[in-house]
Amino acid sequence: MFSDTHYPEWEDIVSLFNPVKGRVSCVGYAPSQGRRCQMPRNKNAVGLAYGILAEMKPLDHGISAVTKQELYQLAGFMLCRFHCDQAMRVACDWAKEAARRLERLYEPRQYQGNGYAEAEAKCFDKLYEILQRLEKLEANLDRKQSNRKQHSGNNPFMAGSPRAESFGSRATSNSQAPKESPRCEPDQKQKQGTDFRSKPPPPQSPPKQAAPQPKSAITPASKPAKQSEREIWDEVWSKYLAGWACLDKNPKDVDAKVPWPTKSGKLKDVSDENVRKFFWEGPSNGLKSGPEWFSVMSTETKKWHTDKIMARFGPGAAVQQHKEALDLIARVVTAVWQDSKRNRHQT
Repeated sequence: MFSDTHYPEWEDIVSLFNPVKGRVSCVGYAPSQGRRCQMPRNKNAVGLAYGILAEMKPLDHGISAVTKQELYQLAGFMLCRFHCDQAMRVACDWAKEAARRLERLYEPRQYQGNGYAEAEAKCFDKLYEILQRLEKLEANLDRKQSNRKQHSGNNPFMAGSPRAESFGSRATSNSQAPKESPRCEPDQKQKQGTDFRSKPPPPQSPPKQAAPQPKSAITPASKPAKQSEREIWDEVWSKYLAGWACLDKNPKDVDAKVPWPTKSGKLKDVSDENVRKFFWEGPSNGLKSGPEWFSVMSTETKKWHTDKIMARFGPGAAVQQHKEALDLIARVVTAVWQDSKRNRHQT
C-alpha cells in the first residue's frame, strides 16, 4: 500500500494482521479466551491506522515522544469496544518491542570514525533511558494498585472490611437504643424547684387527630409529582435530540456542541450512573421494555460507537481530549441496549 522503507518495520512490530483469522483484527488481549481478540475492525479504522503507520519515522531514528503518541493513537483505532481500555498497555508493549529491535540493530555494529560512533552511542543511551522509564512506569502502576487495595482494606467505610462491619454494628445498636424524650430533663428540673404546696396544672385535653383521608383523596396529589418528573425528562430528551441535529448540520465546533447524555447535558456529569439513568429515563416516554425502546437504543448504540464517532468527526483534538468519556458512554450504551434487547418482546 505504501512505498516507504520503514513501513514494513512498524507493521511487523504492531502486527495489525491476525494470521489466525487471516485478516486485520483487534490488537487487544481477551483474558477470558487467553489469546488475542479476533473481532474484525472496520475499513475506516484500518485506513486511519495504516495512515498513521505511513507517517511514522523510520525505526532507526529512535523512539521519540511523538512516536509514542502515534503508537497510542494507532492502538485507539485498532481496539474494539470491549478492549478500548487497553490502549496505553498496547502502546507501551509496542514501544518496548521497538526498543528491543533497536538494541539488536545497534549491537553488531562496530563504532566508526567521523562522529558516527558518538551519534550511535547517544542513540543507544537514549534508548536505554526510555526502557528504564517504561519499567519505572509499570512499577509505579503496580505499587499504586497494591496501595489502593491495602487502603480499601483499612478504610472503615469500605464495604466488606472488618472495621466497616464493627462500625455498622455500632451504628445499628445506637439506632435501636431507646431515645429519651427531650422534655425529660426540663420536667425533672421543674419537679426539683416546684413548691409542694403549689397546685398541679389543670389537665390538658389531647389534641384531636385528623380523620384519615380516603385513598381517593391521596392519589391525585401524588400524580402531579410523577407527571412533572416525566415532563422534565421529556424536555431533557428533546434538547438532546435537538443538539445532535444541530451538530450534524454544523460539525465544526465539536467540543462546544456535543450533547452529552446526562440530565444536565454537561461533560462534567458524565459517569456510569448518570449515563445509564439518562438512557433508562429519557427515551420512549420512560418505558423500560417493548420494541420502541429497543429501536431507540439501537440508534443510540450506532451513534455513540467509537468507530462512528471517529468517522463522523475524525481524529481531532476534541475527540482525543474526551476519549475517556466517549469510551465510557459507548460501554454504558451497549449495556443498556442489551437490556432493551432482552425486554423488547415485553409490553
